[in-house]
Amino acid sequence: MDQASIFEGLGERLSENLLAGDQQDGLRSHATLLDYRRGQTVYSQGEEMRYVHLVNSGVVRVFRSGVSSKRQIVSFRGPGDLCGPPETGSYVNSAESVSTARIYRLSWQLFHQIMLTTPHLQQMLLRKVVADFHQAQSLIMILGQVNIVHRVAAFLVNMMANAHFFDSQGSTLYLPMNRFDVADYLGTCAETTARAFTKLESMGIIRRVTPRRIEIIDAGRLRLMQRGPRRVDRKVEPRASLEPYVGTLTQKSALGGGARLRPS
Repeated sequence: MDQASIFEGLGERLSENLLAGDQQDGLRSHATLLDYRRGQTVYSQGEEMRYVHLVNSGVVRVFRSGVSSKRQIVSFRGPGDLCGPPETGSYVNSAESVSTARIYRLSWQLFHQIMLTTPHLQQMLLRKVVADFHQAQSLIMILGQVNIVHRVAAFLVNMMANAHFFDSQGSTLYLPMNRFDVADYLGTCAETTARAFTKLESMGIIRRVTPRRIEIIDAGRLRLMQRGPRRVDRKVEPRASLEPYVGTLTQKSALGGGARLRPS
């Protein structure tokens, strides 16, 4: 299953997800359909928010850069997803195209007006917000895994839930992002991520057909690994009895000797 077949026919679903009937034509007439090359900036963190972006085809990475310029990818957006909702009039994150992408760009003011008068769009936006919230929770759970192998396992399981990327019949997962994107999403480096993939492969859980095409051999074990290692209750050693020391201390005190603690 190549990249073209994955995204084939998904573009027209965008307007169907947002509006119905003649409202679709109204949206198209006001939106601009733009083509992006791989790695091209869609919008930048801190930039004045003027547009909302709707992914028509391809994949977009949404990320934030800290003071040290370290990039943390917070989500990947696919066909039908909304990018760039504002906060106090500015973009809180940056967005770049992971692959070639086609994106509808619509004035935020116009989008807001349409949303106020269209219950269907309000419901869609609410579903997107809830989905984003769940994705943020999932990322927190992934980053909470100390073992990078378990982080990668959780990442793969989440990607398998997306029908755009996972062929359930062939048990094949297509990753549109490269290893640097995966590393920045998991909060580690590319070399560590690569070793984690190698470990999963040596365990017979996955098989890398190509760098971006992965056969899921044992989905059950992969799902178990995403939960992280089981916590084993530590055996608490019984505290040593102080009776021998107390006995010696009492005896020494009675004889007028030094009061040092030592076994009798």
